Amino acid sequence: MTAGFTVLLGAVGLGAGLAFGLGNQKLAGEITKRWYEEGQQKRERRRREAEKVADRAAAASRDRWRSRIRRSCRSSGSGRAGARAGPRPG
Repeated sequence: MTAGFTVLLGAVGLGAGLAFGLGNQKLAGEITKRWYEEGQQKRERRRREAEKVADRAAAASRDRWRSRIRRSCRSSGSGRAGARAGPRPG
């Protein structure tokens, strides 16, 4: 019973799809074109959003490293990264 219903439902869907596609080729083409363009716009929007997130993550990472370097310099007393320790030559 279930298999027969599934086959019948599939046949009705296939028949409706063929009737729509063959009977209204212009309308079907416009609809699929619109779907395609909307998909492209969504994809572009997601790509831009992903780039923004990646840029924010990179900036946050740089900020964390800069603050670690500053703390390291303060704790060593040098005041700047790469400063030479020890007495100055006279």
